[in-house]
Amino acid sequence: METYINYGGMNAGLRLTFAEVYLIPGLGRHRLQVQAALSTANERADGDTVVLSGEVQVQGLAGGGGYLGRILPTPPMTIRRDGSYTVTLFVELTDDQIRKIEDRRTAADGAFELWLNIQLEARDSVGGLRYGSGQVQNLRVTREQWLMGLSQVGVRKVLVAELDVPDSGTNPELAQASIYYSEAQSHYYEGRYRATAESLRQTLVALVGRSTEEEATLDVMSTDLRNVSKEARDSRVGYPVRMEHVRRALKFLTDMGAHPEAGETQRVEALAQLHMVAGLMTWFGRSQ
Repeated sequence: METYINYGGMNAGLRLTFAEVYLIPGLGRHRLQVQAALSTANERADGDTVVLSGEVQVQGLAGGGGYLGRILPTPPMTIRRDGSYTVTLFVELTDDQIRKIEDRRTAADGAFELWLNIQLEARDSVGGLRYGSGQVQNLRVTREQWLMGLSQVGVRKVLVAELDVPDSGTNPELAQASIYYSEAQSHYYEGRYRATAESLRQTLVALVGRSTEEEATLDVMSTDLRNVSKEARDSRVGYPVRMEHVRRALKFLTDMGAHPEAGETQRVEALAQLHMVAGLMTWFGRSQ
């Protein structure tokens, strides 16, 4: 993708050709890095010394944007006719801003788009100062580029609650459930949200060592829940019974992965299910 910058009365004075987008880890603040090649598109720009800056926003649903921040000014570059110069544009991001991007990463393929408003300050060979600007719309950041950056800054490691690794020798059901849960996480990071729900369904079934065929139907679940509600009025119904009802309800929820005709599983549903199943697995693991 490329764009042109107009300045000093020149239409298309400079050309910017964009390449990769990276996320660079830092302490407390990270950097979104956009690589580009800068070259002259008008011979009158020959010999000018230029500095680029600007603003960046991430696009979301229905074209709604989320402001990310200002592009840090680049070091001054003196450009020559027919030359090509590597330019690196930096925007500082906090963890909250990275989550803002995640909220807008709703495309089926896990990609998202950036909009850049490029501002230019140019000084010619005799010291004259000129200004210009250019816009970049729909600069695409692929899922692979973004996930690599998320891994480096540690966001992926804390996206879902941490789970203790179970001992397959002492708790084979929980160990098998953890394998399915890891698969669900992988599907989520790949943007495969229906597959996330399906792996979580397998997680919940494996958690109690049952097969899908052995699970209670919705009618049985409803009857059992009414009975336990009656029992709760006369006696104490503890966590084990209540957690089993929660597990059944979550299994009913994750069944949606196999029924897109009833409602497609999107990112927000997949993330909610990951968190809920993680909490249930934590209880099952530490209560035994």
